[in-house]
Amino acid sequence: MPQYENDALSAGVHPGGLLNREQIRLLLCFLARERDGLLESAQAEELCAAEGLANYFECRAALDELLAGGKLRLAAAGGRAVLRLAEGLGHSVGVLGGDLPRTVCAQALAAADRICLRDQRIRDNHLAVSPLPGGGYHVSFRQGEGDDTLLSVTVFCAGLAHAEAVKHRFLENPEAVYGAILAALE
Repeated sequence: MPQYENDALSAGVHPGGLLNREQIRLLLCFLARERDGLLESAQAEELCAAEGLANYFECRAALDELLAGGKLRLAAAGGRAVLRLAEGLGHSVGVLGGDLPRTVCAQALAAADRICLRDQRIRDNHLAVSPLPGGGYHVSFRQGEGDDTLLSVTVFCAGLAHAEAVKHRFLENPEAVYGAILAALE
């Protein structure tokens, strides 16, 4: 057997990651069970690939198999389609989940929490990067729900890379930005 026969399967997978589709399916079920009603399918794919836990294409294929087989389902939650484990599988996933490396489970749960928090912040805080006619960009932040605005700030940035960096920094901790502005004004 050639040494590199599984290169496509292992592409992007960090040492200790999952190279077996059965383990990838188990990880996806484990995540759906542990983060019930929080994790979207795109977020599950992102965390597998971004964390190097599994190959993106293998993760996508495993997710499709689980959805088609009825082991996972998409459920509406707050205007989003989230992954839910099929009824009666929770105990089995709990038992079989012990076969997954603990580090993979811990890393997957931490990544799921980070990704879900990031996406929640994107939904809760309206951000826009707009080019200016004379050059540069405006980064606009609005924190609030519906028509209720708690905070609205627009910042000038000289370049797009700087504007994107400012946007991402705001998303890391919008509450701190809000608190700092209020503290400065009091």
